[in-house]
Amino acid sequence: MRYKIVTDNNLNIPEELKSDLRIEKITADKNCQYPSDYEKAFDSEAEMIIVLASSDSIGNSYSTAVAGRRMYLDGLKRQGMAKKKIFVLDYESALAKTEDIVTLAFKSCEKGLSFGDTCLDLMFSYNKIKVVNNLATFAAICPAGA
Repeated sequence: MRYKIVTDNNLNIPEELKSDLRIEKITADKNCQYPSDYEKAFDSEAEMIIVLASSDSIGNSYSTAVAGRRMYLDGLKRQGMAKKKIFVLDYESALAKTEDIVTLAFKSCEKGLSFGDTCLDLMFSYNKIKVVNNLATFAAICPAGA
């Protein structure tokens, strides 16, 4: 299944993936992204699109990406075209600075799973990192024996 990964302006794409045409970063003017920015990114040959966007960022890119998804899918429906599979993952900005979410998405897409299984795999990998990160924070705040 052909896929594409779309990220908001807050994520850094790893050096080894920057030349991969299946990954697109929505660039924002003054941290302001518009649903139409995402809508344009969705217009591709990809059958499956994974969007990485944060609700805790300036401009709430998650809500913008969801609105862009809705606009794009509504447009396809009006034209009588096949519906695309688009998943929007809401990531935590603080966690994005410690873990490479783009690589997690890339690895999930590369497994050749169905759309639903790819989304579940990505959510599982992301949530596993969140739990480990939260446990490390808790351990730092409340050392053993305290």
